Amino acid sequence: MFLLGHVGATLLVYGGLRAGRPSPATRSALDVGTSYGFYATLGALTSALPPGPLRAGARIALLALAAKPLLRPERTFTDAGHFAALGLGLGVATAVDYRSDRNR
Repeated sequence: MFLLGHVGATLLVYGGLRAGRPSPATRSALDVGTSYGFYATLGALTSALPPGPLRAGARIALLALAAKPLLRPERTFTDAGHFAALGLGLGVATAVDYRSDRNR
């Protein structure tokens, strides 16, 4: 999950930057680290919570926390990458939940 989140979010951000017209500062910015993988793993781990309001609440809270930086005027591509990585992790968690429910 960590690798999927890190690589997947990096590719999504790269695609978004290539599609848009980033400023020179954005084009030369470095984004190295493990945060994308961390966000994806955190999202996927919500699948370990008991089904019901706790799991749903945790997912909503994580989405809200990851979306908050995107609402600032000085947001960065890293903020978008964190949100994308969390979305990948939550997507995997939802798929795992769906498969688990079908096998019962």
